[in-house]
Amino acid sequence: GNGHYVARWRRYSATPSGEKATPRKKIITKELAAQYRIGQGYPGPLTKSDAQRLLDILINEDTGKYLAPDRATTFEQLARQLHPEVFAPPTTLTHRPFAMPAGAAP
Repeated sequence: GNGHYVARWRRYSATPSGEKATPRKKIITKELAAQYRIGQGYPGPLTKSDAQRLLDILINEDTGKYLAPDRATTFEQLARQLHPEVFAPPTTLTHRPFAMPAGAAP
């Protein structure tokens, strides 16, 4: 092939009437792949396996599950992605009462 691939996928979203599928389409080229640091290690057209890798990234990016490495990422964003439980909204905590030693200042 010439290294150009037509990528098609659907993005699903919930609507009040059910699920909606929105068709997506992208022409995958070696130039587009280079923006994602794919296919740079060899001359010539983009391989089918590298085009598939890029398609997987595009789908994940479209659904919000992927953050491209060339974008500005803060440590907080990375931490939120890797450890969402730490950044979860606080729950109601119960504290155990404890006795202060006599004469101790609070």
